[in-house]
Amino acid sequence: MTEGIIDIVAVEKEIQRGIEREKKKADELIAEAKRRAEENIIRVEEELKRMYEERLSAFDKAIREDASEIIERARRCSERINTLNDEELGRVIIRFIRRIIPDHALRDKQ
Repeated sequence: MTEGIIDIVAVEKEIQRGIEREKKKADELIAEAKRRAEENIIRVEEELKRMYEERLSAFDKAIREDASEIIERARRCSERINTLNDEELGRVIIRFIRRIIPDHALRDKQ
């Protein structure tokens, strides 16, 4: 009977060692999965940052080009206005005022 108990204890110890080995493997797998997940997160963050910076740069370039175009049009318009005599300038001003203020508002003031 003592031999049977010794055998049972030996089997229990082997089972316990097996459980500890499996727990260690599971812990290692979890640590590896966590490490890979963290690496993936870092890669994704870096990619998103790069994409954001590219789009921001493209947007900035487009805005600067649009602003340059607007400034150039304003400069040309200013040059044309500077060449007008008073009568021509008055007609241009009236035309712009009519675009801004509806006709009925102008008639009501007269």
